[in-house]
Amino acid sequence: MKFLPLGFILLFTLLITELLLFPYKVWLKSSYESELHQVATNLNSFILNELSEPIYISIGISSYIQSHKGSVNNDVLSGWLESLFNYTSHTRNIGVAPDNVLQFIFPLEGNEEAIGINYQDIPDQWPAIEQFMITGKSQFLGPITLVQGGKAFAYRHPIFVDGHYWGLVSTIIEASSILSSIKREAELYDASIRIRNSEGETFYSNETKTADTARYRVSQDVPLPNTSWQLEAATSGSPIALYSARVALAGFWLFILTSSYWLYINVKSRKSEKRRAQQMKSQFLASVSHELKTPLTVLQGSLSLLGQPGLSTEKRTILVNAANEHQQRLNRLILDILDYNLAINQLLPIQIQTVELISLLQNIAAEYESKCKQLRMHFSIKLPEDESYKLRTDSQRLEQVLRHLLDNAAKFCSADDSVELSLIINDKIAISITDTGPGIPKQFISSDAEHFSQHDSSDTRQQGGTGLGLALCKEVIALLDGQLLIESDSAKGTRVTISWPNKDWHSKKP
Repeated sequence: MKFLPLGFILLFTLLITELLLFPYKVWLKSSYESELHQVATNLNSFILNELSEPIYISIGISSYIQSHKGSVNNDVLSGWLESLFNYTSHTRNIGVAPDNVLQFIFPLEGNEEAIGINYQDIPDQWPAIEQFMITGKSQFLGPITLVQGGKAFAYRHPIFVDGHYWGLVSTIIEASSILSSIKREAELYDASIRIRNSEGETFYSNETKTADTARYRVSQDVPLPNTSWQLEAATSGSPIALYSARVALAGFWLFILTSSYWLYINVKSRKSEKRRAQQMKSQFLASVSHELKTPLTVLQGSLSLLGQPGLSTEKRTILVNAANEHQQRLNRLILDILDYNLAINQLLPIQIQTVELISLLQNIAAEYESKCKQLRMHFSIKLPEDESYKLRTDSQRLEQVLRHLLDNAAKFCSADDSVELSLIINDKIAISITDTGPGIPKQFISSDAEHFSQHDSSDTRQQGGTGLGLALCKEVIALLDGQLLIESDSAKGTRVTISWPNKDWHSKKP
């Protein structure tokens, strides 16, 4: 369930990204199509310019024949065409066909087989000629297959003399030549180009472009005599532009939404932590009140009894000792509270010095061995043999932590339980306090070293305490650059380990 809000955020991000990208897509489409229109217009003008020369020559010859009433002087016509051919780039030949029979062709060389061709004998061309004999309109055809071989475009212009059909002028335009020119021009533009004739047949297309998969495309008509070609320009555009915009926009909204979501979670978490902290403080105050009440009650009772006349010296001594013991307990509790407040604010005074570690542990062990014996517990100490270790730390604060931990171990153990103090040296310097008491339930281990927490906080708990001890130990050890780790098993007991990395400033002497 915790991934459900993130799933909704991701889905909403994708939806809003696509929604906001729509105007950008429209603008991008308009921009690309505008560029393609310009490309198509430029190519359109280029094609018309390349085809205009042979078309105008045909019209000129038709005018010449009409003005001479159908009388054709081949020598004059050949001389005239020879000079005009120098200005054309793609014309293969020009023929004159009185009564639709080709009788004159220029240049003759290479086209001898075409002389005498009757267009009525060419089934795939005659219907078009028959039609323009009726309409009197010129035709632009192709690409067609020539009788003499090869592919070409043909421009045919009808000639009428005194209102009667006389014949035609046919200009053959080399297909390979005009298409090569179109190809060279098309290579100047980053677009797919496709050209179709009036029958829808594609006779030119970029070989290295894939117009079918293009995202943007425009088409224009190339106006030719009584027909038209369709010129299509297409491009896939720059995928990086749309991809970058999508990623940037999605990233922006994902950042906004996830930030808002995590802000909501953090606020909710902080409220929960605040409530938990308030509960812990309330628990702590209740525990402190209880812990303060006990020694104060004893002090009050002892002082009241000491004021009574007739008390023996022995009873007075007992009352004074009890008052003194609980006064010390009260003093330790107040000092712990003050030290904890200083520690969490990193104001606790720390005096680093070289400490003889084994000597310090032996002194503490001697004190607690006697205490455990009184409680009928077994106490042991385990130290490296024949070696002395020095540690740069605050001996007073380290002793304070060890006493707290040993007090806790003794407090929660019963008769015949064991408490062990040990020192292990390897890649770390580790001091462990292990007991065979009831252990700490796993769900409370992480909170036992937190502020004011006890795994048994009920009013009927068997052992006293504010729950401040482990929290104070943790804060002090952190100020000493160490770590505090709690391991517990309800069947085996508890081990609390304090450790430091075995750095150069931890010296070892034989």
